[in-house]
Formats: sequence, C-alpha cells, structure tokens
Amino acid sequence: MSAAVLSLALTVLTAAPDAPPAPVEERLELLPPTPGSPLAAGAAVLPGLLLHGSGHFVLGEPEAARNLLATQGIGVASFVAGFALLAGTGAANQLAPLYVIPTIGGLGAISVSWLGDLAGSIHGSEGWPASGWRPEAGLSLSAGYDGLFASKLDFQHGMSLRLDWRGERLRLSPWGSWHPQGSSHAAAGVLLALQLARPRPETVTALDLILGVAHQRFPGDDFHVTTGEVYLEGRADLGFLARSLRNAWALARVGWGIDAYGYEGADALISDGLPLLVIDIGM
Repeated sequence: MSAAVLSLALTVLTAAPDAPPAPVEERLELLPPTPGSPLAAGAAVLPGLLLHGSGHFVLGEPEAARNLLATQGIGVASFVAGFALLAGTGAANQLAPLYVIPTIGGLGAISVSWLGDLAGSIHGSEGWPASGWRPEAGLSLSAGYDGLFASKLDFQHGMSLRLDWRGERLRLSPWGSWHPQGSSHAAAGVLLALQLARPRPETVTALDLILGVAHQRFPGDDFHVTTGEVYLEGRADLGFLARSLRNAWALARVGWGIDAYGYEGADALISDGLPLLVIDIGM
C-alpha cells in the first residue's frame, strides 16, 4: 500500500508544470550590455531601410530585431488599409478620420521602427538617460528662432517665446511669435495640459489631455485666424521593442480643432470655421 502511494506521489510531482518563464524585460536585464557598432549601424541603413531590425540583428539583439520587424509590418498594413479607405471613400472630407488616422499612423510606425533600429544600433543596448524626459514642477522660459520658407506668405525669419508652468498634473504654457519681415505675422496662444497617466520611475510612458487656443494676425495679407484644439497626446516608451530604446519614446497626438477666419472689416465667425483633424506622430 505504501509503495503505491509513493508511486502516485512521484507521478504527480513529475507531471507538475514548470515555473512560468520570466517576463521579457527581466530576461533582457540579465543579458550583458551590447555596445553599438558601425557595422550594425550600416546594416540598419542597408538592408535595414527595407528590412527593419537588421541593425539589431547584427548587434546581437535578435528579439529586438523581430520586434522592430513586426512593427514595420503593422505599419505597412495600416498604411495600405488607410490608402484603400482613401480610394474607397473618394477622399470624402466627412470621412477623413477613417483613412487619415490609419495612413498617418502606419507611416509613423514605419518611421519609428526604422529610426529606432538605427538609433539603437549606434547607441547600444544600455538605453537612454531618463532624467531629461521628466521635468520637475516649476516655471521655465524658452526663446527660439522661427523660420517659414517655401510658402506663399511673405515672411521667413522670426522669433518665439514660451513660458511653461508645471504643477503636479497640470501644465500651462502661454506662447507668442513674431515675424517682422515682409507682410509680417504675429501669433499668441496658450496650451493647458492635464496629465491623465503619469510616467513611472521605470518608464517615460504618459498620456495628456491638451486644450489649445491661438490667434494669428497677417496684417500684410488682411486676414487673421483663431484656432481652438482639443487632443490627446500620448508618449510611449520604446523599451518594449528593444532594450536599446529604453527611455526613448514615440509621441502621438490625435484630436479635433477648428479654424475661424476673419478678414479686413469682418470678424471671424465660428459658424464659418474650418474643422481640423489633429494628428501627429513622431519619435
């Protein structure tokens, strides 16, 4: 009787499932860092322009290479679907979100996968510093140069000024710009951002809801325009694609807005406004 019990116990122990594998991030942390190399960077250019992830494959990061290649595939599929919808709807303005979002989103994914492959191949697998992407609460002032070229509007060089106040979850950013040349141009506006998802210590991923109002005047061309926008701005840490891209991020904005135009001797009317689709994707 005791032998039968012992035999059954051994069978159960033998059939017990193994411990679940560690998450991908933990497995990657155990691997020694891989320095960037000119050979990997070259592979990211050729054949990497057509086959994303080639640089990381040469770098010795096959899992990252597969992730980047899959991202390229998703981007191509999204772009093709968007283009097909564009053709199928006859580029109807009322249906613009149906084809613009997958088309631009696909192009963004393709750009991110290739630029990520190139940047990671040059930088190596240690990731990027995180401190610069988490500005602390407080007040900051920035000034810059503005340039507008290859435009029908007759102004090129100008300057801009922006003030940023950051609280725990709110950001208030009044700004202005001025182009004194040619027909001249002046603009002012304000952005109010509410942080819906805050970045954690191990990632720079975040999500903001942003409201924006701006007014631009074109004295030489006798018109002005007032713009209102509301959109979501998401920032995704690219560390899930490759450890070489930890703390590097892709930025996407999507939302809605309206332009109200006014002309010399006539005020801008919301009823005559031009609706806007706000979409922007980059790295």
